[in-house]
Amino acid sequence: MAARPVPAWSAGMALGLVTVIGYRLAGHERSARWLLAAVEAVQLYLHAWFTWTTPADGTHSAGAHAMMPGHTASVTVAHGASAAHDGMSVPAMFAAHAVAGALVAFWLSVGERALWRALRSLAFAVSSHLCRVLALIGPVPTPAHPGAAPVPYDEDDLSATTALRHTVVRRGPPRGRRISLHPV
Repeated sequence: MAARPVPAWSAGMALGLVTVIGYRLAGHERSARWLLAAVEAVQLYLHAWFTWTTPADGTHSAGAHAMMPGHTASVTVAHGASAAHDGMSVPAMFAAHAVAGALVAFWLSVGERALWRALRSLAFAVSSHLCRVLALIGPVPTPAHPGAAPVPYDEDDLSATTALRHTVVRRGPPRGRRISLHPV
């Protein structure tokens, strides 16, 4: 991580984009493997984004009006000591981020599984209570004869059926006009 704080506009844009993507992906139960890939991809994106938008010389970059004052402290909390993070080798930093991403993905997977289980049991409870209330209200009227009603047969109205008696319908293109995809 950089020794300088991340610009507030950069953090706001990253938060907005991650929120929109998360909102668009919500509504479906995801597997733990999918969550792991998503967390690692977002972590890589955020790392690259913050590295790219943080000014190298401590001056404000174009559009950076305010710096996030607590960013250095949050880096210390998230990664241990900030001095140790700066002195890490690239493979060690990659491994630390991979382990942190795996722990977050596991945490999200367990939470998502619990949420979907709770929503399913809530839906079951509501539907069972709704069935009981509907049963108390009264029986649902059913038709006297279930199924389709038979159509009365009229021998005088055979004009449409007699005209179509010998009609044959075959699917596919006409036999005389075959189109070859490969020139001979």
